[in-house]
Amino acid sequence: MRKVFLFFLCFFLFQFVNGQVCNEIKNYYESIDTTERPVYLVVDKMPEIFESINLMNLFRDSKILKELECCPIRIWFAFTVESDSTLSNVRACANMINCNDSLIQSETILLNDRVENLLKNTKSNPGILNGEKVAVYCIRNIHYECME
Repeated sequence: MRKVFLFFLCFFLFQFVNGQVCNEIKNYYESIDTTERPVYLVVDKMPEIFESINLMNLFRDSKILKELECCPIRIWFAFTVESDSTLSNVRACANMINCNDSLIQSETILLNDRVENLLKNTKSNPGILNGEKVAVYCIRNIHYECME
């Protein structure tokens, strides 16, 4: 019963998120190559990196947000944790608020590249389904407020 509830909760959240993100993230699942292995949204044991505190620490420790001139920022990102613990198919999409038009394009490209590189060089334990290591995909966002 718990798994069914979690599945529907995740499905609802995914649908909610899907309606409010950029195209790179909105169509994320279709961009995953599933010919070699299945990729799941919900499994018995989720990868550690899916925990919000781990993601926040990863971004905070990287300091990639400090140098940006536009704030606040909402960063949407998606990735797949493979069964070998690597992250693949990494996508990022920054939504910058209160940014002047001359900066927004360069800042967005810079931030997207930084987030993608950060996640590509990160490892996490894989997802577990029925005792087997499996690939699991994730779509998340972080809202960053500048500190003055």
